[in-house]
Amino acid sequence: METRQYSELLHGVRWAIDWIDSQLEGLSPEEAQQKFESDLDIQRLAGLVVKLHELREKETEYRVKIRLFYRQQLQSYVEALQGASGLTLMQAKTAVYYGILTYRYEEFPGLVPILLYLGATGTGKSRAIDQMEKFVNASLRVPGSTYTDLGKGLNKTRVAIIEEGDKFSDTKCEYLLQQRCVETQARQVIHIPPTQESVEIDLFGCTITHRRVSFGDTATRNRSITIKTRRRLGTYHVSDVDKGRFAEIASELDLENIPLKGIFTPQGSDRITDAWYPLIVIADACCDDDYLDYVKEEIARSLAVYMDGEEPDDIALKALLSAYQPPYGVTRSPDYTKNIRLKDISDACKNKLDINKSSQWLKRVLQDMGFEISFGAGYDWLKANPELLQELCDEKAYEM
Repeated sequence: METRQYSELLHGVRWAIDWIDSQLEGLSPEEAQQKFESDLDIQRLAGLVVKLHELREKETEYRVKIRLFYRQQLQSYVEALQGASGLTLMQAKTAVYYGILTYRYEEFPGLVPILLYLGATGTGKSRAIDQMEKFVNASLRVPGSTYTDLGKGLNKTRVAIIEEGDKFSDTKCEYLLQQRCVETQARQVIHIPPTQESVEIDLFGCTITHRRVSFGDTATRNRSITIKTRRRLGTYHVSDVDKGRFAEIASELDLENIPLKGIFTPQGSDRITDAWYPLIVIADACCDDDYLDYVKEEIARSLAVYMDGEEPDDIALKALLSAYQPPYGVTRSPDYTKNIRLKDISDACKNKLDINKSSQWLKRVLQDMGFEISFGAGYDWLKANPELLQELCDEKAYEM
């Protein structure tokens, strides 16, 4: 049976499950018995429960078949991205699903996010974009460095690739980028020097860019999906992939009737979920449950940033630097070559930064940043890595 047929069957099963759930939702066993004694009968209630169980088994069966198909079809593109720039598996999947979006973005007029590669020089940002260019739809590199250059480059461009996005950092440029994300806001007027002639442009489309520093405008950041790049050991290179097959996969993917109830909050509930929404739909159409779990974590992390007012990396790095500082009154310099207990980092975060984060939270963030943490003598220990620490401090303009 073809994957498209499995998708259609899955939609039918989901519709039936939702209907049965609506019949039983919120009812206690006693209330359900009363309802179905008066409206139908106990036998039908029992039949619905049995049918619900059967449908859920079918749903699992169809999702497994669809997941295996798309995993096999998209594997070469995921591996190419990892081989080009050292992205993690989930980062590479994000780029591949965004690649699918470049063929289907008109189906998401409410918000098409910006894909932002964010990292220091030499972390593989350009190579990742070069690799994506091998399979995304009708891309165009935007030249220049001015507001006018950006407006003209984005005009009627389906997929805009912006190298060194930091050059377009003024408020007017970031305004154009955020308006590009929403179809109803995408028609803008720019003024062309030297006569300041008014020109109407159509901005709506996908944007792939890389920067060393994130967008200064909050609204533009909220409309972005960020892939943070790190320096990783290895030899990386851009490879050829089958763009024609990728276009076929993207065009054939069934994005209709994707029910997100119980998986994510509905579109429009918060800006962060809105930005991820197109990739959530695409990943769910591919039945990629592992990736959907990853997106949940990313959304939760981003929401936590709003609560804390700082990025997790910033909090963890400040806590680590504080933990290395000697006690008050001691004049010796910090020894960044010594291993340090995770508990001491957590205590520094709470007592010196006045931010209450668990050791497990700090462990996960610090590992994501590239530090090694192992267990010994009853404690988790962070292995000293002064080179990585210096690199991170340079990237964020912190003093060691």
